[in-house]
Amino acid sequence: RVVVLALVARWNIAGEGPSSCPAFVSVAPRNRACSGPQNLEEYLAATADPSVYKKSIRPTCGNSTHAGPTLVEVQFRFTQLNKVDEKIGTVTLNGYFRQWWKDVRLAFNGTAQGGCFDSIELSGAQDNVVWKPDLYVDNLVDMEATGAAMTQLSPDGSVWYSQQVLVTVKAHFDLSRLPFDQHTASLRVASYSQPSTNLRVTAKGGKFQKGESGVGLVGPQMHDAVWHFKRSTSTEYYQTMGKVEWLDGWDYVGLQLHIARKSKYYEDQVIYPAIVFAGISYAQFYIEPTAAPARATVAVIPVLIMRTMFNSMYETLPQSSQHMWLADFLFCSNFLVALGALEFAIVMYCNIRQHKRVEKLKGLQAVQKTAEALLRRCESEGQTLMQVVRQYAPEKQRMSALTNMRTMSMRARETDEFNTDGDAMSAMATTLSESNRLQRSNSYGPLAQAARRWSRVAVPVPQPTTRRNANAAQVAATDEMGSLESEESMGQAESAAVSQGPPHDPAQGYAFRVKSEHAKANGVREADLLFIEYAFNVFDQCSGAIRNEIDVNDFRKALGEFNIYFSGAHCARVMGMFLRELGEATPLDESTLTLSFSQFTMLLMQIDGYKLNNHRASWRTFSGIKARWDSSSPAHHVDILARIFFPMLTFGQLLFFYVAIDWGWGAVKIPMP
Repeated sequence: RVVVLALVARWNIAGEGPSSCPAFVSVAPRNRACSGPQNLEEYLAATADPSVYKKSIRPTCGNSTHAGPTLVEVQFRFTQLNKVDEKIGTVTLNGYFRQWWKDVRLAFNGTAQGGCFDSIELSGAQDNVVWKPDLYVDNLVDMEATGAAMTQLSPDGSVWYSQQVLVTVKAHFDLSRLPFDQHTASLRVASYSQPSTNLRVTAKGGKFQKGESGVGLVGPQMHDAVWHFKRSTSTEYYQTMGKVEWLDGWDYVGLQLHIARKSKYYEDQVIYPAIVFAGISYAQFYIEPTAAPARATVAVIPVLIMRTMFNSMYETLPQSSQHMWLADFLFCSNFLVALGALEFAIVMYCNIRQHKRVEKLKGLQAVQKTAEALLRRCESEGQTLMQVVRQYAPEKQRMSALTNMRTMSMRARETDEFNTDGDAMSAMATTLSESNRLQRSNSYGPLAQAARRWSRVAVPVPQPTTRRNANAAQVAATDEMGSLESEESMGQAESAAVSQGPPHDPAQGYAFRVKSEHAKANGVREADLLFIEYAFNVFDQCSGAIRNEIDVNDFRKALGEFNIYFSGAHCARVMGMFLRELGEATPLDESTLTLSFSQFTMLLMQIDGYKLNNHRASWRTFSGIKARWDSSSPAHHVDILARIFFPMLTFGQLLFFYVAIDWGWGAVKIPMP
């Protein structure tokens, strides 16, 4: 028969026969005498009969009495790590929850003792006829029975219960070392109704005492994309010890899962990009401040990207006050790139100030012809430049309210029409009209106009006599004065501040400033003198003990007020070249040279021709470093400091954070109010 079956099987495999299974051939078992229950139904009827077996009463202790506790062992055989949610702190596992205990009431004879079987398997409705410990998971979030359960009985009364479950438990995640963090998630199992005096719980093969022992969690050697499985006590399987704790007279056993994060994801997606964008922020320090749009882009974009990385990281992490290595690293990186943006703002502020100084130098160079004319006068008259400039300053004059009228009356008397009183009034009207037209051009015009603005009464007009044509002359004079009063009203409307001028004494007259005679004669504007006066103020502020001259160091400081930055040695060479151009002899030690204000002003107007420096200092000596520093603008100073300290801070941050991991990052607890 065996040969025939083998030939049939070979025929089916070769495809030479039918594809259906062959007919079943029953083989009668050999007769063997056995005692006790012959099948499961007989066993349940004899042993698990409710009238005999009380499943509500726990099994006896090992001494066959209830004087001691019932001993239960538990274990979780996991088949898959479904999910680790650090944000809400849960772990989801798929596997089999197993329990072991001994119930001598269920003992039967095995085949060695003449029985008919060595084990009995109960499932479905039959599974509920025996006593089971009321175990629960203390840190349970959700549990779902995904498969059937089975209870297996042994001849000595040992019971093994197994059920497939999908369980989610609450776990404490210490993320202080993220992304180099390690965690322990455990199923904390305990009896719901039985204290430790009635029921003791431990891991499979463990000791019924406080501490770690036995095998609490077991599974195949698994590989996960995010986590490493740690602290396995076996090289063939992944298994960890159980941990028993006592709390208020109850046993709690933890079935522990030890996992460690694979840091590559966070290193590639967070840490290295943060370093790269810090380098991009560093690149802005080499962009000229004048290219503000390009520099603003390079300064701001890393800040925005860092902020986006922050938000992305916290999408999967709890928004707590716990110190996390990665969050602190990103915060420091964000702070560094924010410092880069702040540096850009400081450079722009310095650049604005420098631009204003450049405009002042351009203004001084624009009035070069006026300054040269004043300098020639200084040489001819033997005066200083400021003495000459003061001669071109506005002069102060005083005029009464009737001065203009008297002047016009004197002109009227000189006319040929002064024969009669009526003719005199006609001449007066004509003179008034002429004065009204020419008041801006004659010497009294500005004063008369100012007097009318400062006063609130019209200039008095002599009353006409009773001659012929007197009425007509009076009408003409009155019309002319009316036009003057109308002009006064318009002037007051145009300048309310002027119309409310300072109080005055009519007897003393009015004090005003007018253009000086020197300025009129030479065509010098007051606006031209503004830049010369500014140069004098700079000269006066920078001059040291010698009030009328400045030395090399003072000259270097004064040039900075016009956005010109030379080293001390360059300033000395420029002063020497300029003085020699003027025909003066200079000492061999040019650092002792001095300039007067006239020479300083002339040199400022010609400074563009002296900016080239053919003697560049070296960075290798302290004096060379100082010379290069003095030759740079304040905006460039800020960039130089940023170029030096920014990479130092960046690499210092990396060194500190990676060393701090070994020191136990997060070990120091910050007290919270």
